[in-house]
Amino acid sequence: MKLRTDMRRSEKAITDKGEVERILKKALVGYMGLSKDDLPYVIPVNFLYLNGKIYVHCALEGKKLQYIEGNPNVCFLVNEPVKRRGTDCGAAVNYHSVMAFGKARFKRSPDINRLRMLGAKYHECSEYGHEKFKGAGMIEIRIEEISAKRGYSKTVK
Repeated sequence: MKLRTDMRRSEKAITDKGEVERILKKALVGYMGLSKDDLPYVIPVNFLYLNGKIYVHCALEGKKLQYIEGNPNVCFLVNEPVKRRGTDCGAAVNYHSVMAFGKARFKRSPDINRLRMLGAKYHECSEYGHEKFKGAGMIEIRIEEISAKRGYSKTVK
């Protein structure tokens, strides 16, 4: 996984890979961007970040899978508000964001332990057995390139 830091506002770049991974582990919602036949498709998803990969549970059929089959290239974004601050001109939202690019692949028979870890992240029962996960697939995104930035108003130190 290559960490990109060459952005226009380089002072906002997060260059510590550990901090990038902490943001990915903490974020609750990710936005998965897909494209097929020149048609974009972005969907909010619950996800698990683990060892340079992003895991998203899914049904065994559907639009996400059609797009991935047509084009496995994925853009994945998380944006976590840190604090909202008043300014002289209104308000500013301070945030951390991570944008990852990679390849997605669908697994019809996902790893039960990863499904349990994903459930535990969202405080779902993680003691489910194979029967509970019947009909669940998993999308695995292998991150190839990643960038992160922080957006802070000038009033925050």
